[in-house]
Amino acid sequence: MDHGRTPYAEYLEYVASYGQEKALDLIKMLYGSYNKAVLIVTLGAKDLEKYREKVREITDFFGWDVGEEEGDLHLLTTVLKGSTGQDTVYVEPGRTVTVDMLAGGKS
Repeated sequence: MDHGRTPYAEYLEYVASYGQEKALDLIKMLYGSYNKAVLIVTLGAKDLEKYREKVREITDFFGWDVGEEEGDLHLLTTVLKGSTGQDTVYVEPGRTVTVDMLAGGKS
């Protein structure tokens, strides 16, 4: 949320460029099937209230439900360590990801 646009910030940019009616049409095309925003709280996160407010701003504007979930750094740590496990699939560059790979196969 610090490095990139939120859906609400994107809407405001569109209003400035295209006007409110066109901006609403664009936002509906991009985010029309969403109905909830979830803040993922990860260990060590700071300024949580700032992020909660940003999420509330988005959900209030779009009329979405809001949720909050506890994050987990396990997958990131596994990848950074180069470890392998049941929840990690390594795919060589140029290879196609297959369902079999995701199910634990080697093909």
